[in-house]
Amino acid sequence: MRLLGRRTPNGTLSRRPALHFSLPRFAIEHPHFTIVVALLMVALGLYSYATIPSRMVPKVPSPDIGIVTQFPGMSAEDMERYITRPLEKRIQIAGGMDYELGVSQPGYSKIVVYFHQGVDLQQKWGQMQALLNTVSNELPQAGPNLTLPRLVHVNTQNSPAIQFAITRPGESRTGLKQLVDNVVLTQFQKIPGVLAASTFGGPERHVQIIVDRDKLAAYRIPILAIRNAIDAADFNHGGGPLLNGDKTIEVDVNNELTASDILQRLPRLPIAAHDGRVIYLGDIAHVTDAHAHMYGDFFFNGQPAIWLGVQAKNETNYLDVIKHSKALAAQMESEYPGLKAQIVFDQSFYIGLDDKNALHEFFLAVILASLVMFLFLGEAGGTLIAAAILPSAVAFGFFLIKNLGVQRDFGIMLGMVFVVGKLLDDSIVVVESIRRHIERGIHPRTAAVLGAEQVQQAITAATFTFVVMLFPMTRLTGDMGAGFFSMTVPMITSVIASLYLALTLTPLMAAHLFAAKPGAVEGRESTIEDELTLSDEPPPGEVGRFMYRVLLRHFHRFERFFTRLAGWSLEHSWIVLAAAFGSLIMAGSIYGILGEEQMPLTDTSFVLGYVRATPGTSFNRMKQIVLQIERIAKEHKNVLSVGALTGEAPSWGDYFNGYGVNETNEARLYMKLTVAREQRKRTLWQIDASIVKEAKGTIPDLGVFFLQPLNPTPVVAARAPVEVLVKGPDLDQVYQYGRQVEQMAHTDAQGLHDPYLDIVRGVPQYRIDVDEARARALGLTVQDVVGQVYYAVNGGFTGAFFNPGINYHSRILIRYRADQRATKANLAHVLIATPSGEEVPLESVASIHQAIGYNRIHTYDTLYAASVLGYYQELGLKETTMSLLVPAKMQIAMPKGYSIGPAGLMGTMLTAFNQLNTGLQVALIAVFLLLTVQFRSFGIALVLMLAIPLEGVGSLGALWIRDMKWSPPVLWGMVLLAGIVLSNSILLVDKILHLRSLGVERTKAIVSASALRLRPVLMTAIAAGIAMFPVAIKPPPATEQFRNIATAITGGLVTSTLMTLLVIPAAYLVMDSFMTWLRAFYLDERFSLQHARPDVAPTPAQEPETAPR
Repeated sequence: MRLLGRRTPNGTLSRRPALHFSLPRFAIEHPHFTIVVALLMVALGLYSYATIPSRMVPKVPSPDIGIVTQFPGMSAEDMERYITRPLEKRIQIAGGMDYELGVSQPGYSKIVVYFHQGVDLQQKWGQMQALLNTVSNELPQAGPNLTLPRLVHVNTQNSPAIQFAITRPGESRTGLKQLVDNVVLTQFQKIPGVLAASTFGGPERHVQIIVDRDKLAAYRIPILAIRNAIDAADFNHGGGPLLNGDKTIEVDVNNELTASDILQRLPRLPIAAHDGRVIYLGDIAHVTDAHAHMYGDFFFNGQPAIWLGVQAKNETNYLDVIKHSKALAAQMESEYPGLKAQIVFDQSFYIGLDDKNALHEFFLAVILASLVMFLFLGEAGGTLIAAAILPSAVAFGFFLIKNLGVQRDFGIMLGMVFVVGKLLDDSIVVVESIRRHIERGIHPRTAAVLGAEQVQQAITAATFTFVVMLFPMTRLTGDMGAGFFSMTVPMITSVIASLYLALTLTPLMAAHLFAAKPGAVEGRESTIEDELTLSDEPPPGEVGRFMYRVLLRHFHRFERFFTRLAGWSLEHSWIVLAAAFGSLIMAGSIYGILGEEQMPLTDTSFVLGYVRATPGTSFNRMKQIVLQIERIAKEHKNVLSVGALTGEAPSWGDYFNGYGVNETNEARLYMKLTVAREQRKRTLWQIDASIVKEAKGTIPDLGVFFLQPLNPTPVVAARAPVEVLVKGPDLDQVYQYGRQVEQMAHTDAQGLHDPYLDIVRGVPQYRIDVDEARARALGLTVQDVVGQVYYAVNGGFTGAFFNPGINYHSRILIRYRADQRATKANLAHVLIATPSGEEVPLESVASIHQAIGYNRIHTYDTLYAASVLGYYQELGLKETTMSLLVPAKMQIAMPKGYSIGPAGLMGTMLTAFNQLNTGLQVALIAVFLLLTVQFRSFGIALVLMLAIPLEGVGSLGALWIRDMKWSPPVLWGMVLLAGIVLSNSILLVDKILHLRSLGVERTKAIVSASALRLRPVLMTAIAAGIAMFPVAIKPPPATEQFRNIATAITGGLVTSTLMTLLVIPAAYLVMDSFMTWLRAFYLDERFSLQHARPDVAPTPAQEPETAPR
């Protein structure tokens, strides 16, 4: 039968049969089981760490669906009027939407529907597909020139995991483009885990039919007759079987155009008859095998290349996809001599850099925390015992999160740094308690059980309080919620594992590694005086005696001083509480002057850029602008590479990110820098500013040039961090308001860099107004006129393809000669064929006038929208946004129906703050209820909760001193800090209650408990703070976003620890005195009532209490 130690009323340790299960005792009695479990936790954790899918940033759930429609040649206004707006109106009946955004550009329409979190996306997909099937018949019909509306999944994280720039000197770019599209791309799409692979840049092969307008007029042949003739001739169909006795022969009618014969067959293709003569295509047009007119291309380090991007599935292992992509690229280089695949962007480099930095900070935190324990304990054995739980706890945490379906990312890795102190917390308390028992002469085996059991309830309460405090942070939604989930879940799992290990592995190791004092026996009893006495003896061994001489004897002297200070604080409890209240007022004052931002700026050593030239800029001029920018960038020694998707660039593959596509006068830049602080001293922003300044000074038609760092978090700025949105029912009026806000951004907005308006009204246009009466008199409809103009000027495709012999079909384009479609006069002379066979010039049935159009049109919930965008640096996100928003609201008088407000990251920040505040409130209520149940007292729960606001002055003061800003990550860090400081308060109050249960007088119990808990509280607080100190002071590259969190936690630990040791005891004294008075008042009142009513019998509650409360 096992024996359990307990305290008798006279304060000695008695021995009685154990009446309950003791985890520490079980661990000591079954050492092999305990060791095997710990080793198994490590093994499972290491396996999970090695096999868990990895990605750069946390995965963000995205319940969003997009609708994409393409109609080359149609203006932005017409795309919005005839396609975007009808679709927006119809799809609203799907329901469950937060909002919908529309983008209309020349030839392109995109609508993104953002649904509520938690909707059944597959159900919504089906509903929207049914709606599209219905409404598609109401849209303009243009045969092969229109891509019917299709649904796509939309996710802001849909960007390639790796990007290549492919070149092959000696081969034509048209041939290289075909090779990449038809052979290379297919191989990349077969890689396991690849969602989509896509290319951009390079001339695309087209067979072009260059029509002579004058010859069409001479033979009276409409241009659409060419399309119809080709579609009718390019035919392949089975004719059925011939049955001849025992034989069956299949008949095949094969007239398909192929690459080998198309240039010979098309010129001989009959088109029409004129004056008894057959007119062939060669009589009226020239057939050429060339490439399509280029409106976009890709340039890498000043040279043209083919861009290839590989996008991974959200749930897959990005490292595997990237590794296989690199291997395939190397294989392609060996199979096709001369082909070279240079890396433009590689997420695995940044994942590896982040992992290296996170592991470095984690091990540095462990070393520093262990050093703190060694300094306080004065012996290597105790430090080893306390730190031994870390491998198992952290490893098992990875095992749990892998089974929860969480991927490994940077947030998880560096989040473990923040919880090192808490992981050691339970073990430190257990080791310190065991060590005190051994110092009283108790044998280590008995001391291990008694010490662990004495603090078991306290550390269990502290751990589950920490878990309850953090759990609401895992339920947040959106971009920020994904980041908080990533950092919080491994903390929770590892802390739970550390509690188990602190109650099993720690006492087991202590029982065998701690040396017994001379004469110690396993059954020695200790008195209450032993319990209250502070030990002043040196630790065992030479090292212990050395540490005692150097440090510990001074600390013991400090313990005695603190005992006197604790006694003074109880005698002047109201002064102490007033000082605490003053600190809260001070914290509120500091909070009022702190700036606010959504996420601290981070130098990630990779730059994303946006370039926009003046409206109407041709692709050839845009090419010159981009090459000049690349040359300027490459002159900086810290720029390793620069690439640009120039002109009409597509979004990524089958999934889209929801922000539209480039126009001819736009470009997207990718610029890789040397690693910050390790390989360069200049910051990313200094390099960016230098490049932008030189480019704007030397390129006169450069309208917008905007550079910003790649975001290392799941929070994505779609176009720019700062965004002020204008909405209203009239497009021109919204644009004018947007222009006014843009002007204010240049003159009034402090801290706003490179502001620009996201829409431009300045695209030169010729508008054709068809005279319907005149057209009808000729037997024409408006559609007849538009269709022929479209094929003549823009060029139109045939309905048929030709097979170039590799894999993909190619298109056949029909249009006028270049010199017959260059000027307004050419447009006026476009021939329009009538049903009677007559051909008339366009000017006879329509008027042509010059106009100015929009480059793109944005809508927000069907209202027109315009955004002023830019980035911040000196001031916070909130201050920068408000410095533009406030004067705009004051100076622009908008009629009803129009509005102006923040959007982009400002909206994300406000949403994150709201969610965090709600989560914090839920956590505080849950923690209060948990503490009430745990300690069976509302008063004690309130005293313990007092530790949370006491952290504020230190956290906010540290931010203010270091000129840092308040942000959602900092608020998250404050929640984490609250869980840590609550643990210390619980340890202190639990000790007070323990001593009072032994009969110690209240004041003496409070003072003694404060002194006895001084060492473990300081150890846990300093260990937690010192673990985060390197991140707060000098974070490694690409981790600046965590510096503010570490600063706030470290500063809060300093003040909250000091106040916990002084304010919590004083608050407990005041609370207990009030409860004692309240009970006395209540009993006196009942006593008076009893005497006033002699018929009421006395109750046990009226009897005076002798036991201390």
